Parts: sequence; structure tokens; C-alpha cells
Amino acid sequence: MNHTPGPSDFDQLAAHFDRYLPLIHPVSLAVLERLPGIVAGGTVLDVAGGTGEPGLTLARREPSVELLGVDQAENLIAAAKGKVAREGLTNAQFSLMPMDALLLPDSSVDAVIAAAQSSIPHAWRIFWGSASEREC
Repeated sequence: MNHTPGPSDFDQLAAHFDRYLPLIHPVSLAVLERLPGIVAGGTVLDVAGGTGEPGLTLARREPSVELLGVDQAENLIAAAKGKVAREGLTNAQFSLMPMDALLLPDSSVDAVIAAAQSSIPHAWRIFWGSASEREC
């Protein structure tokens, strides 16, 4: 029997998720290295951001860029929001939102990042204004 992980599975992992960040960190850095320059005031969407990476690293490095992190697991979002509050980051926010039903207007962000590449197809509409695949 196949089981596709859902929000409740990730909610259960939330308390232990950050243990794996050192393993994920090289992927986060690679994602950020390939991110095109974002103008001051630009918005970056971090899809399926979990407890905040790679988005929080971007927010720390680029205080003039606005970060919106989304995930469908409530406990992961709560952990990310806690980090934002503890660090006093004013350019980062996290919202509970499934990646396959993003509640954002078309073309409303300047870039999309995701440590899990399978998250990207759901964000094309938000970035490009359509559901078509484009290479960036």
C-alpha cells in the first residue's frame, strides 16, 4: 500500500524537522546561488518551506527582499513563524497554504524558490501568470 505524505504527516515531524537542516543546507545554498538578483522590495515565494529554509537564509542575507513562505503543515508554519519572531525579521512572513492551491494573484512574486523541486510546478502561475512550464 502506497502512502503519499500529507499535512498531518509533516505536522508530526515538525518538532524534529530542524534536525535535518544540516543535511538540507547545501541544497538551500545551491537554490539561493541560482536565484537571480531581486530588486529591493521584490517578493520571493518559498514553496513548501517547512520550518523556513531556504527562505529564512535569503531573508537574513537580503533584508530589502520580502519573503513569503508557504506550507500546508500547520506545525511547520508555526515553527517558521517562531523563528521570524525570535530573530526579529521584518521582511519574512509564513502562511498556511497548500502548494497545489496557492491563494496568490497571478504574477504576484518576483521569484519562486523551493528546496523540494517537486514544489515548483504548482508555483508557475504565481510567478509567470500562467500554468505553462518555463525555464528560469
